[in-house]
Amino acid sequence: DVIAEEDALKLGLDDLAYLLNREDVHAKCVAAKRVTWAADPYALGGYAHIPPGAGAARPILARPEGAQLFFAGEATAYDTNPQTVHGAIESGWRAAAEVLAATKS
Repeated sequence: DVIAEEDALKLGLDDLAYLLNREDVHAKCVAAKRVTWAADPYALGGYAHIPPGAGAARPILARPEGAQLFFAGEATAYDTNPQTVHGAIESGWRAAAEVLAATKS
């Protein structure tokens, strides 16, 4: 890791505050943890593997838990580009739309 975890958190929260145009982002962050996937003994930097016949699991992985917990990432990409960075990005867009829809209801 190139920068300290605390510095990475500050940069991430600064970006989020800018994108959301909010000043309270730092104060509202109650916990954070940086994970280095390449060093994780279980992930080893890899992508999710869904074996043949188990594709129906992806929409289940993507399903929100109520209106407070939403999931994104390449493992939840079920419409297009599963197991890719593009799928991770697209799933982020999907999850963001779910968050927006939940805040309007």
